[in-house]
Amino acid sequence: MLIYDSPERRWEHMIDDKTYLRLKRQIEKEYREKLAALEVLRGSAAENGQSSSRNIGKTANKSSRTVNRTALVEDLVKTLERPFTYTDVEEAFITKHPDIECSPNFFSNVCSRLESREIIKRIKDGSGRRPAIYKYNADKDLKIAEIDPWPEPNQDSPATAWEE
Repeated sequence: MLIYDSPERRWEHMIDDKTYLRLKRQIEKEYREKLAALEVLRGSAAENGQSSSRNIGKTANKSSRTVNRTALVEDLVKTLERPFTYTDVEEAFITKHPDIECSPNFFSNVCSRLESREIIKRIKDGSGRRPAIYKYNADKDLKIAEIDPWPEPNQDSPATAWEE
């Protein structure tokens, strides 16, 4: 509660109309400038496909959010001819799929998963800032191809006895 020693001092804390209008215009101008800057940021984020922080690792297009990124990386790794690091995989992925966003950690994690599934082999461990070096395990495909799902029937088996 304000206590005034005279009735005239009671209104001294008020501002005159001219000052009020000047300050109001200044505040409105700053507000419009900040709002315009925010719209520019929003527009540039939308152009880059970054509609929100929740979309990291996903595409801006809702219909392709169900893309299996790990399978895409697995297919990509099969095409790499020389030993590679996860950063090589990241660069190749961005080149091949520029509309799909992924964090750098995603590629490191996928390489670890592919190694545990024996799809790629680690040929050199990483150390400090140097990432591990991998190569595609072509032997894994050969082992799968060697398994014949429809073997020739054995002549002595009961399944072929009725054919004779």
